[in-house]
Amino acid sequence: MITSPVRRHNRQIRFNPGRALAALIALCALAAFSASCSRAPKPDPAARDTNLPSRIVSLSPGATEILFALGLDSEVAGVTNYCNYPPAAAAKPRVGGLYDLNFEALISLNPDLVILTPATSDIAKELDRMGYRTLITPNDTFNDVVASVISIGAAVGRTEEAAALADKMTSALEDARAASASGPPVSVMIVVDRSPGSLQGLYVAGKGSYFTELVDASGGKNIFDDSTIYYPQPSLEEIISRNPDAIIETRLGENLSESDIRRIVSDWKALGDVDAVKNNRIHIWTEDYVARPGPRLVLLIDKFRRVVEDAR
Repeated sequence: MITSPVRRHNRQIRFNPGRALAALIALCALAAFSASCSRAPKPDPAARDTNLPSRIVSLSPGATEILFALGLDSEVAGVTNYCNYPPAAAAKPRVGGLYDLNFEALISLNPDLVILTPATSDIAKELDRMGYRTLITPNDTFNDVVASVISIGAAVGRTEEAAALADKMTSALEDARAASASGPPVSVMIVVDRSPGSLQGLYVAGKGSYFTELVDASGGKNIFDDSTIYYPQPSLEEIISRNPDAIIETRLGENLSESDIRRIVSDWKALGDVDAVKNNRIHIWTEDYVARPGPRLVLLIDKFRRVVEDAR
């Protein structure tokens, strides 16, 4: 299963009591587990500072892709249930996800480095307390991801490879910006979640998300780039007033048939006065890398460029 960007960020933009309780229980479970392991061998801080990590657990699909892009395969000891790329990652031992993290499985892998995101900072603190080395890698913006490439490369002794990968990603963004600079901007709305079969419960990409950065570099303009949060929930009236030239809807990980896509697109007929609807410029994206802040963001840049070129 691939979680949508808004579901991935819901823990930051809206309070969900059930998930908050689950996270609290999970953290308590880690504390209890760490207490039960008080007699177990702990990682040697002196040793870990002098040796490069050889048993890495990644709690971020994006970080997992970075590790493999840096040539680290045998060093990856464990990943989350959502780490499915490259194919070799899917064969690694699983330790659950954010809300169902299997701490016993994680600790049993005897990691000498655990890579997390800011959303799991509480777990990182507990692991630090237990003596495990952690690295928190931000992933909200494109620059965050590039910086994470560099920090992961430094942590695993692949600084040259990381610099080359970061340069490749940055160059792709700069090339897209240069190629699109001469044309008129295309207004774009990026829908990351909505209620099935209706236009209710809409969430869209807003200011500060890497979606906005990439569409801007590709010659587009996110119509909600003035929002104060990453993923706002606009009204239909607001969408009509902002009148996007193109609409992109993410349906990540869904195996959609042509009839499925036609059904999803037909929902938008309710906004028939919007230019994107009138001109049949509604794009349905299912690729997992759309919501995977890692090296494959360069593929997402290319997808945005094609949307902009189609609308010009």
